[in-house]
Amino acid sequence: MLLESSQFGRSDFANAVQLSQQANAVLSKPAPASSFFPLSLIVPSETPDSWTELERLFLACLTIGDDKSAHLSLERMTQRFGLHDERVMGLRGLYQEAEARKPDDLEKILGEYEDILSEKPMNVVRKYDPSTDIHV
Repeated sequence: MLLESSQFGRSDFANAVQLSQQANAVLSKPAPASSFFPLSLIVPSETPDSWTELERLFLACLTIGDDKSAHLSLERMTQRFGLHDERVMGLRGLYQEAEARKPDDLEKILGEYEDILSEKPMNVVRKYDPSTDIHV
């Protein structure tokens, strides 16, 4: 079962626990591959859903404090999309925030966010509105 944005509410933690319990099974599989022959014969084909599932797993693992699985999920997405992918950058920021142990660590992360936004002011988080199925 995957977490849907409409499922956020009182049972968030329970959903996160349920999804995070799949971490070993998901992360033990090879990363989805582009459909290049002959790799496509042995590794499952890449689909947008496979990456959405991995992102949801990452968020669930962060929620319950499974930093190791969250890190592995993030690294897999980074390998596929690159360090400079805006979504990966945002997820990396979330991971760094979760790992921060001191107020100075958080200040450093906020400074990095400001640097990113000064380079690309349009790189902002858009809120998802499930009633319209669009990001606003």
